[in-house]
Amino acid sequence: MIRLRLTLPLEGVYHPLWAAALSKWASQGWMSPVSTVTVTRWWLGLPSQLEARWAAYFDQRGLAWQYELVRFSGWTPDFRLVLNGVEAYAEVKPVSAFPMDVAQRVLGAGWTSDILILGREPRHAWRHRGDGWTPLDLPA
Repeated sequence: MIRLRLTLPLEGVYHPLWAAALSKWASQGWMSPVSTVTVTRWWLGLPSQLEARWAAYFDQRGLAWQYELVRFSGWTPDFRLVLNGVEAYAEVKPVSAFPMDVAQRVLGAGWTSDILILGREPRHAWRHRGDGWTPLDLPA
């Protein structure tokens, strides 16, 4: 297992929560150890380890993302992404099986384009494009 000590350059603050999340994903091959050290100081705004891991995953793959950018009726998506030129909103939950309750709440919020539910790992991800939920085959 790769052990990292992340020091945020402007604050000089060691944040073990993010270090633990990123080193775990690095050890599982989700990202290179070098990329885990490029944590920016605004990541402190992410309230969970899982959201920090997904943000690191997006960064590793060069995907632009924004955190809690909008609020729909009863739903604030965790991430706004642009995937192949299409705007998508993602909800992150610590699940490994499809969360029907989350899916129903998200669909009832009024967004009609791409919606993602992202679980504990890339293999736990689902996408809705207006015609039902399908599992995503994300690279680890």
